[in-house]
Amino acid sequence: MSDSNKKIFVAGPAYLDRVLGIDESPLERTPGDPPVDRSVDGKLAAGGSPRRTLELVDASKSTIAIKLPESWPGPFGTIEIATDWTSDLLKRTNKQEFLQPFRRSIESSSWHDDLGGMGAGYASALAGKLFSALGAGNDPIGGRVASFLSDQSIEHHPIFIPGKSSDWTLLVTSGRRGDKLAIGFRGAHDSIERLPDSWADPCDLRVVAGLPNRIVAEAFQVNDQSIRLFAPSIRNMRDRAPSVGSFAGKFNLLCCNRLEWETLGDREAIERSTPIVATTDGANGCVVRFWDRAGVRREILEPAFPRERPPRDTNRAGEAFASTLVTTLIELNGTVDRVDPALIQAAAKRASAAAALELDLVRFGFPTRFAIDRAVQDGVIP
Repeated sequence: MSDSNKKIFVAGPAYLDRVLGIDESPLERTPGDPPVDRSVDGKLAAGGSPRRTLELVDASKSTIAIKLPESWPGPFGTIEIATDWTSDLLKRTNKQEFLQPFRRSIESSSWHDDLGGMGAGYASALAGKLFSALGAGNDPIGGRVASFLSDQSIEHHPIFIPGKSSDWTLLVTSGRRGDKLAIGFRGAHDSIERLPDSWADPCDLRVVAGLPNRIVAEAFQVNDQSIRLFAPSIRNMRDRAPSVGSFAGKFNLLCCNRLEWETLGDREAIERSTPIVATTDGANGCVVRFWDRAGVRREILEPAFPRERPPRDTNRAGEAFASTLVTTLIELNGTVDRVDPALIQAAAKRASAAAALELDLVRFGFPTRFAIDRAVQDGVIP
């Protein structure tokens, strides 16, 4: 996506995505309900024999049973999800009748393995150098991840973690319906103790995405003039060791989705200390809050970029949006600290076009600069 000669460093996860395509939403939905877009931690339950059904059980004991394709290589049985994620989402739609534990059965139509992780996404979209963790030794998942990174021509500085396996995610997605449930099996990235010394080398843009807050805080301690983009997951917003507020002011730009933003405590203080805060909301577009050249706090709403066909997959749209937003602002303005509203509007439109183009890609990859500019010029994705 980026053809800039800027030096870009990205610290964030790269892992194996095992993508399971389902034929309907994980939760019952009516017109107007938001799609499921959630990341949670999972644990394979002990015992049980393999079968052609995979059960996802959350903390409320609500169960989603997925009938698997014949070629599915695993996992099988039951995955325990630590959070009460179903009730959390249903409360947002005011469906009080579904707040009691329930069981839902759905079918899967396809699966494939792919490269995953926000770190890998940003490094690819920005043509940056990636700092991410892998399990040490002869770790088969780490081997797959390294191979995927090489295939994508992503420059990689691996951080090997002894005694831990590389991360992987079961990504349950309904494609054109826009649902995405990412169930993470974490090992290496949660165990990073510090970033390598080369992270402190001079660069133009630093991106930190989805790492534990203690590592995010360290990553932004580098004393240079680089522009800093923070791309959190919902785990970052809930993390109190330390909280996001404790290192607010250390990054120039915060990009997240609406649920992540609403989960964050002390939003007003964090917004005041951050030059640009961009929150995306799927089909509702995005809101960008920023300081203009006169030092006035402003807000613009950019609608979702028009499409004439339904999306094929919503995965990686956030990375496409944020990467295009920051590179456009750097190219047009040189900085993100004080920006003219017209430039913010132009950058948000390009970012929205990039996210809309990403909805057509079912495998790891990002739209080209040419495709983004063509879409902006045409005003619609046919």
